[in-house]
Amino acid sequence: MCARPSDDDDDDDEDEEEDGVVASTSTTTLLVRRARVPRSKWFNLTVDGAHVEFFADACARFREETRAFGADVALGVDFSSRAAADALGLFDDGGPPFVYAPFRLFTRSDGRHAALEREACERASGVLALCSSDERFVVERFLSTEKSRDERCIRVTHPPLRASVSELASSMTSSDDDGVRRRRYLTCAVRVSEEKAPDRFVAACEELARRGAFDSGELTPLFCANASLVASSAYAAALVARFRACAPNGRVVETFLSPEELGAIFRETALNVHPPSHDAFGMTVVEAAAFGAPTMLHADGDIGAAEFLRPGVECVGANMEASARDVADRVEETLVDPNTRVVAAAAASRALAWDESSFAEEVCDFLMSLVAE
Repeated sequence: MCARPSDDDDDDDEDEEEDGVVASTSTTTLLVRRARVPRSKWFNLTVDGAHVEFFADACARFREETRAFGADVALGVDFSSRAAADALGLFDDGGPPFVYAPFRLFTRSDGRHAALEREACERASGVLALCSSDERFVVERFLSTEKSRDERCIRVTHPPLRASVSELASSMTSSDDDGVRRRRYLTCAVRVSEEKAPDRFVAACEELARRGAFDSGELTPLFCANASLVASSAYAAALVARFRACAPNGRVVETFLSPEELGAIFRETALNVHPPSHDAFGMTVVEAAAFGAPTMLHADGDIGAAEFLRPGVECVGANMEASARDVADRVEETLVDPNTRVVAAAAASRALAWDESSFAEEVCDFLMSLVAE
């Protein structure tokens, strides 16, 4: 059960390609139902988005079908799923256990979500967290004392590498990665918003440019800054302007990247820089690793990916809250350190091993443990 955008002039007839069977085997049929939400709210996952329309349409169109389906367990993603589950009758007497998966804890950056996320956690039989930091946040802020003491109610399961990225990375030959000198990019591939702190990367690039680090062309800074976000954010626009000014030969990637395009960048990345102090996970850290690019990240912060790829073992630890001069020093040290390639190889092996099947098995184990309870 998910949402799809709908224009005002859409008719009420269900599109068989939008709502229906999407996969079928001899033992399993996968049905997807899509509630219609206004296209004007489609790109917003916060309380300003279409969460009210989501559960209203779910209740109107799919309640009886959902109850007749007789699910063993229900899995809901983010706060909007709690109200939809309620509208679908999943919390009625005899309903299945509801597992809440906050892929993003919105309360961390916007207090308007606190009551919604707290209710989702309290109503849920179990919570599936992406990282230990999110687990602590949920326990401390959203769960009752009795529930927070029950270790069976919450589990941390790191997200997997997408199959399309994993398959592409696995198909690379060893000749694609025979040394740092073949890799020319110093890359930053986070969303250009304040909580991701890309200004730290830009400040480090300004310091490196002052030192002449980019003059020879052997190292090229690359900044992923989606054009649509830059057009709507003064913060993003100012950062891109600063980046272009300090590194005229640098590269700004303004489009949404397909797995192939992402792979092409990371295959040429000498070092990926992940600048925030907190991140629920940081999937680009794992994606970079899959293509042999090590990541430098905040070692003492709450970065989910740093639980999966350990600083000093499968990623490069740094103090990203330090001065631009100190961060630039750490970048230069890392680029010439022979151990960086050892770290990169370990990271690639770890990233490729944790695939969608491994993740699914662990999630299903958690879901079925709650069914048994």
